[in-house]
Parts: sequence; structure tokens; C-alpha cells
Amino acid sequence: MGQLGAYSFFAIHGAPTNLAGMKAASITRPGVDGEALWLLGKRGDNYALTSISLCTSLAAVGAAITAYKAMEQSVVTYVDDLGNTYYNQLVANVRPVEQRQVLGATTAGVTHVLTCEWTLRSIWVA
Repeated sequence: MGQLGAYSFFAIHGAPTNLAGMKAASITRPGVDGEALWLLGKRGDNYALTSISLCTSLAAVGAAITAYKAMEQSVVTYVDDLGNTYYNQLVANVRPVEQRQVLGATTAGVTHVLTCEWTLRSIWVA
């Protein structure tokens, strides 16, 4: 089980590819020895997550999608399935990709499974 902000998930997969930190660009000129570095600022890269939520009804699926969409443009803490914690993650986008009805689920009350794709960005908070 993982967690994104205040919400827990049956499963959530993905990890930041590049945490926020100082970024630099190399500056070179043909025929001139050496290089210079241009400090671009503190930032991270976008990365993708996939979440799986267990819901007790079709109405609960709709409520979950609404709640997840409300998280867009907010800064959250992300805890992956392995327990790794990533602070200051900006939720750039969430997109529901699949909703399935489940028959004979082993978890009591579960009738639907919702899969979402998320785009997050590690940000620098001073």
C-alpha cells in the first residue's frame, strides 16, 4: 500500500527520476578551451505514477476521481509501495485510465477497481 497526500492506495507505482536540486547547463564554444556552467535554479523533472484504488461502488469511483482531480496543483508527500517517502511533490495532473467492476472480490465490500495515471514533479521548497 502506498499513499499520496491524504489518500491511501491499494497499490501505487513509480519513483521520481530526478529530485529537486540545483540544475546547471554546460556552456562551451568551438575553438575555446574549457567550459562554463550556467546555474539554472533548483527544480526537478516530471515523472509518472500509476495508482490502483479499491472502491465499494460506482459512486465511490466518481467521488475518488473528483477528490484526486482536486489535488492537482497542490504539493503533497508521496509514500511508495516500498515505504520510500518523497516530500514536496507537485501533483501536475491525474487521469483516470481504467475502471473495472469486480465480481467475487476477496476484500469485503469492493465492487470496483480504479486505475489512475499521475504526473508529479519534485519541487524545491525553501
